[in-house]
Amino acid sequence: MIKNNAAAGRPRATGELLKIRRASLAAIILALGAAGAVRAETAPVGVPDKSFPESVTSTSDGTLYVGSFNHGGVTKISGGKAEQLVKPGAADSRSTLGVLADEKSGTLYVCSNDISAMGVAGPSDTKGAWLKTFDLKSGAPKGSFALSDPKSFCNDIVVGVDGTAYVSDSFGRSSTA
Repeated sequence: MIKNNAAAGRPRATGELLKIRRASLAAIILALGAAGAVRAETAPVGVPDKSFPESVTSTSDGTLYVGSFNHGGVTKISGGKAEQLVKPGAADSRSTLGVLADEKSGTLYVCSNDISAMGVAGPSDTKGAWLKTFDLKSGAPKGSFALSDPKSFCNDIVVGVDGTAYVSDSFGRSSTA
């Protein structure tokens, strides 16, 4: 699990025990390439008005999960219908960047970042970069894990065969968590 810098006033992680490691871009690409092809939606489906999707993931049945850069939250698209699975600001989330649906564990992994310095307010006041986990079916919060460096930027997630979640830090921190 990620260690938190308590001296910096960052809250401790809550929720399920989760093994998290930072990963290189090459490792993420290799893992995604090994995932194989899945069926996807074939007809156009809208996301919330004025939403800027940043990341999309899918499950083997073709269901899509779309994060929103500016609104936060995650929209679920299945059978030609869109619904808000994770409400903006749920579990103190901010702008939603990387999303990953892990069917094996029934978990939706979400990178949540405070990008207010870039002019994007987001739906809450939570500072820093976080990995948030939600139930893949209901959208209920499961866990919340702060990246250890206050200057981190959680961008993408991949899960190894042993269930370890690897998180990319786009600001290039090279230490492992």
